[in-house]
Amino acid sequence: MLIGLMITAVFIPLHKVECILGYVMGAAFFTGPVIPFIGVALFSTVSVLSHYCFKPLLLRFKNV
Repeated sequence: MLIGLMITAVFIPLHKVECILGYVMGAAFFTGPVIPFIGVALFSTVSVLSHYCFKPLLLRFKNV
C-alpha cells in the first residue's frame, strides 16, 4: 500500500491541506479525530519525500 501511495504522490501532491482535511473529516466520522492524524502523519511524510526527493531524481535520470 505504501508503494502505491508513493507512486501516486509523485504525480499528485497528497500533502496539501485539502487532501489532509478530507481524509480527517471522512475518517473522523467512523473512528474519532485522533486516529486519522496517525494516517495523515504517515501519508504526508511519504508524499513529501516522494514529491520533493524522488520526483526530481526521476526527472534527472529521465533527462540524461
